Amino acid sequence: MDCKPKCISEGERYRVVTCTCCGRVSVCYEDLLVEFERQAFINWANWLVTVDYLELVQQPIGSNSFVSLRTCHPSIQFVFDQKDFGEFQSMLSDTLLVLGVFEGSRAN
Repeated sequence: MDCKPKCISEGERYRVVTCTCCGRVSVCYEDLLVEFERQAFINWANWLVTVDYLELVQQPIGSNSFVSLRTCHPSIQFVFDQKDFGEFQSMLSDTLLVLGVFEGSRAN
């Protein structure tokens, strides 16, 4: 199938694109690209915007603390420090809002 991508959110280090035909969502953050089925992305992003960094932290709080976020692909994970995690959460929150508007207009 020939996808018809539509950028729904972008910033200096990320871009989120959805296909206007199949609805798949691609998240590009820095050099990592992860593709999701639409509902899998929505479920993952909704969970991620509500979870607290401290609940997920892999190292004691300090300069070396980080979180590792699994995706729908078992071998692909995002790794963030606290600052970048907050930025990623904000990006996903904005993306969910735009995606909701886009999905609503797609049905009409």
